[in-house]
Amino acid sequence: MITDVCTIRQLLRQAKPGERLQMSCENGETKLYATYIGIIQDLSIILTTPEIHGKTAFIKPGQCFDLSVIIEGFGYKWRSMVVQSYAKPYPYLHMSYPASLQRFNMREAQRVTTLVPATAISERPFSDGSNTAACHIVDISIGGASVVAPVTLGISGELLVLQVSFASHRGERTEEALNCVIRNVRSCEHQCAHGVISHHGVEFRFSSDEQKHVAHEYVSDLLGFAATVHFV
Repeated sequence: MITDVCTIRQLLRQAKPGERLQMSCENGETKLYATYIGIIQDLSIILTTPEIHGKTAFIKPGQCFDLSVIIEGFGYKWRSMVVQSYAKPYPYLHMSYPASLQRFNMREAQRVTTLVPATAISERPFSDGSNTAACHIVDISIGGASVVAPVTLGISGELLVLQVSFASHRGERTEEALNCVIRNVRSCEHQCAHGVISHHGVEFRFSSDEQKHVAHEYVSDLLGFAATVHFV
């Protein structure tokens, strides 16, 4: 539990406008999602009013929620009360400023199935003699992914780059070139593909905090955020 006022200020300043926050109702069953706008230091947290089935949720002053947000790769949770609700210039909320924060870690090993086209690039040739190959990410975690390709992309310990486009919950797409280390390789006959498909387990080596954040957000979106974390 974090109760130091200066630490709380510093952490909330690091939250970026546009971040998604999870709002859990007091019954713990209903979970809504809002977008972080900013803070009035020591006074309030400003969020967009969440939507339910495409319509602005009816939220009134005095309601309490548990808010959760990712900041620099860690999750933080706190209880907050709606101070005021506004409809103009767009629906947004002033939430009470937290007196304490509870930190939780994103689970590195939690994987989720997906299907994301990517391009693998390497300075050394792949099994077909080329240096680029079309591939797909078929499952992903915060720390790495499973990649399938019609060619073998290398052996354990070798490096490659995955060029991939991640889509966020806001509908934005971010192009990333992810440095990866191959951790395991296996090949198998694939009847539908009429040939051999190689499966590669890769570990991400992020080149920046921003790149790590993009991957975190993508995995969080796929898992529905709450399922991706555990408390410490």
